[in-house]
Amino acid sequence: MIETSVTVNGRVCYPNFSAGITLQSKLQTGERFRRTELGEDFVFQGDDFAWIVAQPFDTKFILTFTCGEFVWNGVFWKTDCEFDADKHTCRVTPAPYDYYKAVLDGMEKEYDLVRLAPASEKLTMHKRNILQVYATSDGVGDRVLTNFVGTTSWEQDIQVAYSEVTESMLVDDYKFAKVASRFAYRINSAYAYGNYNDVYVGEKWESLSYGDDPLVFDGSGQSLRLRLWVERESNGSTFTYYLAAALYYYDVATEVPGSKARSIGQSGSTFYYDRQGYASFKIIRLGFPETSARSLGESCIYSRVISGQQVTGAWTKIPADDIIPANLNYTWVNPLGGSVEGDFVISAATRRDPTEWGQDSFGNYFVSPGDDYIPISRSLWKPFSLWVSNLRADGSSSPTLSESYTLNDAYPLEAAINVLLDEITGDSGLPVTFSLADSLFLNNGSPLRSGRKLFIAQLSNVKKTYYQNAAQTGKITLRQIFDMLRDCFHAYWHIDAEGHLHIEHVSWYMYGGSYTKADREAAVDLTSVYHPRNLKPWSFGQDKYGFAKTELPERTELSFASSQSAPFNGLPIQYRSGYVTKGQIEKVSIANFYSDVDWLISGASGTGDEGWVVLDAAPVDGVYGVPFITGDLIDGYYVLQNGYMSFEYLESHYFGYDMSAPQAVYQGGYAMTCHDTVRARTQTVTFPCTGALNDYDLVQTGIGYGEITSIEYNLFSTSAKAELKLPTEDE
Repeated sequence: MIETSVTVNGRVCYPNFSAGITLQSKLQTGERFRRTELGEDFVFQGDDFAWIVAQPFDTKFILTFTCGEFVWNGVFWKTDCEFDADKHTCRVTPAPYDYYKAVLDGMEKEYDLVRLAPASEKLTMHKRNILQVYATSDGVGDRVLTNFVGTTSWEQDIQVAYSEVTESMLVDDYKFAKVASRFAYRINSAYAYGNYNDVYVGEKWESLSYGDDPLVFDGSGQSLRLRLWVERESNGSTFTYYLAAALYYYDVATEVPGSKARSIGQSGSTFYYDRQGYASFKIIRLGFPETSARSLGESCIYSRVISGQQVTGAWTKIPADDIIPANLNYTWVNPLGGSVEGDFVISAATRRDPTEWGQDSFGNYFVSPGDDYIPISRSLWKPFSLWVSNLRADGSSSPTLSESYTLNDAYPLEAAINVLLDEITGDSGLPVTFSLADSLFLNNGSPLRSGRKLFIAQLSNVKKTYYQNAAQTGKITLRQIFDMLRDCFHAYWHIDAEGHLHIEHVSWYMYGGSYTKADREAAVDLTSVYHPRNLKPWSFGQDKYGFAKTELPERTELSFASSQSAPFNGLPIQYRSGYVTKGQIEKVSIANFYSDVDWLISGASGTGDEGWVVLDAAPVDGVYGVPFITGDLIDGYYVLQNGYMSFEYLESHYFGYDMSAPQAVYQGGYAMTCHDTVRARTQTVTFPCTGALNDYDLVQTGIGYGEITSIEYNLFSTSAKAELKLPTEDE
């Protein structure tokens, strides 16, 4: 006979309840923990009824129900009860009273973390130089300039009228250097010396006997050589020609337009023109004799480097009325030319077959000049595509050229969680605490992380770098922190029987409290427990299963609170399998958090001052700093500050354990490594059970290892009925 007892606020009571009373433990939506409810009404009568009625109206009633080894706590108030004053009965279904209750009740509440004052630490960070590139087409500027930090880039709106931007403004006022220019003509009729009906692209001007400026004759000579790069549309071949051209000019001194220069001779690839009495003149237009030539435009690229510190070289102060809004983090500028041919490329290369880069003016598709190039100013692409070498971009903002500084107010994540838990649960009677010792994942006790520690810092403090007064407010909820851990790291939380919060990666739950699949053990093994009547294992006759297809989205899309540079934005994941749920898209959006430090410091983010930056730091000589990661991520080579918090790193290191299918690609066709898949196979089993199972316990059946999504304990028959989820495909 199983003994039962009921106490309410320590008083022994004798309510009526069903002989078939059960405890029902269910996995909470989107979480990895279960909560247990008592599926039964209690009916208090007689003295118990009188005692409850006699208590003050706002009394909190804590009920403890004991049945054998099972102990369950519930809570109710008078407003939860149904009273019958005639029959002297009180009927109530208590709600669970566990460590989860206060946390769940308070995790959506917003708190000012700055005022809660968790312990803080200093972090070493870096302010990197920024390469800024601007382009024009046919004398009209782009609406944006492109910032490069390392090999990442982002566009930023200019604050002047783009249609009024001139070369002199860019070079003289904004301290850019002109680093590349190209022009193109389409020839629509045969040239006198042959059929050159094609697109002609001016690659560079080459002077033979005049001054350093290839566009201006200084009167010392009359010869000019113009090299033209030619793409033959008929066969797609490319080659170099030296072609005679008609030159249109004006007098440099008076800027009075002149007529077409008269050709007076040719020797090899050098052409001679009559200066017609001018001491010097400037070429203003290129034409072709005996043709119908149409200009396709001229494109130019300009570049500069901005810095927070004056270093060696031609550095000047950034003008107050700069081309982009002022940023106190960056006050110095240096025009930057191309030191290596190919740093800045204006390309007319196309092909007939479609590419990701779109079409030119004639329906052909642009092609990249190589794997190590980053596109810029896409809106200006007509006859040309515009590119910057990522080697140039990386060299201009190398970490060795950066300025280190100290961020004074960074909160270790565990400190932030603890002060929020204390605020939420401290007066609940069931306080919950957290320390790194209770998280293998965050404390570098798992194979997934090594030697690093998570911090959060108020957004405005990170944006301002050097600040005299730290942020005075920082709103946050515990839910936002838990959601960030889930969506960035696939890490989940649960609370043990002593009120200690634990945070672990999803694989730890999938493997029954282990980070190694080979070491997983089942708390209940139905293949080795035998039925006393038929002497067969309890798994016998229970190997029926189905599938929960809602667990199998076709695609996953990711984002932080605001768009950041490409590697921090991440890449969508597309599952390639016939059994996923077509059209179902899992959208992951992380509220109130940012991670792209360089983008925030640059001032290009356009964000306000509310929010938090999550930092994955590493110790150097006993002091934590935000490290750089250097190397290949999903879609290319990067040098990233706080790169461990880029979505491309997060996806490739933490997302491969609960995939919809074993075959998946990132956007762009890059293969994704699969370590394990989500548990979408479902099975229902019954077995003898005399005590409650942990949130992460596994049940082994004849099909495999199953995670418990719900379990119902029949307290008097000492049996359990469990709903399990198992690997979708056979292991």
